[in-house]
Amino acid sequence: MADTSSTSTTELTIHTLLIILFTRLVTFVRYKCTCSEKCGACKKGERCDHVTGVCSNGCDDGRKGTKCDIDCNEGFYGENCSISCGHCRNQEQCDVINGSCFNGCENGYWGFQCNYVSARDIFSIFSLDNPLTIPLLTIFGICSFSLALVVCLCFKKKRRTRNNDNGIMAVNPSAIQDNEGRTDHKSENHSEDYTELEAVYQNDDYESLN
Repeated sequence: MADTSSTSTTELTIHTLLIILFTRLVTFVRYKCTCSEKCGACKKGERCDHVTGVCSNGCDDGRKGTKCDIDCNEGFYGENCSISCGHCRNQEQCDVINGSCFNGCENGYWGFQCNYVSARDIFSIFSLDNPLTIPLLTIFGICSFSLALVVCLCFKKKRRTRNNDNGIMAVNPSAIQDNEGRTDHKSENHSEDYTELEAVYQNDDYESLN
């Protein structure tokens, strides 16, 4: 009887161990070998690590985290959720992939991503009601005057350098007129001298003939 009882206990122990081992084996197969968990949105549809689920090359636009299973926080979109959204109407969240605003833009903004300022709001910056109008216009005027002055100085310097390179010297127009007048006067004097000499020679010829 003792041997029979001992054999039954041994068989029960072995049976229990087999059940425990089988249960653990099934659990391991279910969670490790059958890959019951899905990968996140890995970049360009790549597969994640089959054990850890990590995306080694990053995430698709609109997702973040090591497993790329977390959506972007409010106000951000794009690669690694690093780009801030535009001015969506009622401060709504933009599309986490392309940044578009589903229900339009806030007043004063336009565009697919509501990131362009309307021309009317740009001109409103220079309205008389804006306290920054006078300082902005003053700065603009100073910058414009300085730019014009620099351009004039550069042009004048360039022109002077070109004249020096060509050996051209500035001449006073009045001096040119004086020189021309003197030349004409000398020409007239020479002309009168020739006329007088010709008359003298003619008289001498007549006297010789007589």
